[in-house]
Amino acid sequence: MREAARRCREAPDTLALVQQYLAEPLALVEERMHQAVLEGEEPTRQLLAGSLRQGGKRIRPILALLAAEALGGSPAPAVDAAAAAELIHTASLLHDDVVDHAATRRGKPTLHSLWGNKLAVLGGDFILAQALRLLLGTGDLRLMESMATTVAAMGEGEILQIFHLFDTDTTEEDYLARIRRKTAVLMACACEMGARLAGASPSAVEALKAYGMAVGLAFQVVDDLLDYVGDQTTVGKPVGSDLLEGNLTLPVIHALRKPGGGVIRDWLERRALTPKRVQHVADLVRRYGSLDYAYGVAEGFVKEAQAALAGLPDTPARAWLDALAVYLLCRES
Repeated sequence: MREAARRCREAPDTLALVQQYLAEPLALVEERMHQAVLEGEEPTRQLLAGSLRQGGKRIRPILALLAAEALGGSPAPAVDAAAAAELIHTASLLHDDVVDHAATRRGKPTLHSLWGNKLAVLGGDFILAQALRLLLGTGDLRLMESMATTVAAMGEGEILQIFHLFDTDTTEEDYLARIRRKTAVLMACACEMGARLAGASPSAVEALKAYGMAVGLAFQVVDDLLDYVGDQTTVGKPVGSDLLEGNLTLPVIHALRKPGGGVIRDWLERRALTPKRVQHVADLVRRYGSLDYAYGVAEGFVKEAQAALAGLPDTPARAWLDALAVYLLCRES
């Protein structure tokens, strides 16, 4: 991963640049999101306002806006859909934090740690409903159908993850099927919605959807790599937390197949992992080349994403989509 690290150090801060490029429509997205929450009664507004203030990279709205502009149009038609995609993401995080018993997110207390599980789940449900209302306002029922399918797939992804906790027979194919549902489908949906609202042809819609799926897969593989190489302050969660919870990600799945992977298998099957043993596993995945392997898989998905853009016109938005895919390999949080 040394060469990859060097390239990343030399790369520009693509996310900051694309946020600057999309500053006006992204400001409208933030406005729509806060309006959606403010439509609730006072207790609901008080409960949820902090969840939006925590911010985030806004990758999903950026994808929707760039997809709308990729054929030379304007991102404006996709503002409501972009806001809906981020609200869906926010709702899923509120629910995930309850399921995972997470005390913090991005270094701040989670909603359930402040208000309890019931209010966190209900708050997530409210945000989900408001997102669907935003989509209904676009007048395109295909978007509602796509998002409903996406939310169902996201739920299945989380169910698959729970059913495979501590499962040392988990294959790479199992893992990819899980992260496709858990993460990639929402990014694909954001791209699809942006393209549809811009009046793209069916082939262009499918190309941008394929781009979003590949980018989403790369995003999650890198996210799982950060569980071993990231810094807790930057990543926003304790390093090694996935493994402690029994969540087998690609580096561990690869390491388990190595001759020395038996110790990892034993600890997982006995549910005998400790922070010290997780550190030992982190050393093993480095020694076995499992981090390099997983990074190579992420690079492959980035190449798929770039290839999906090949048939689109040469526009600034397409260039930003291309650059954003590469950026995802270099992110540190």
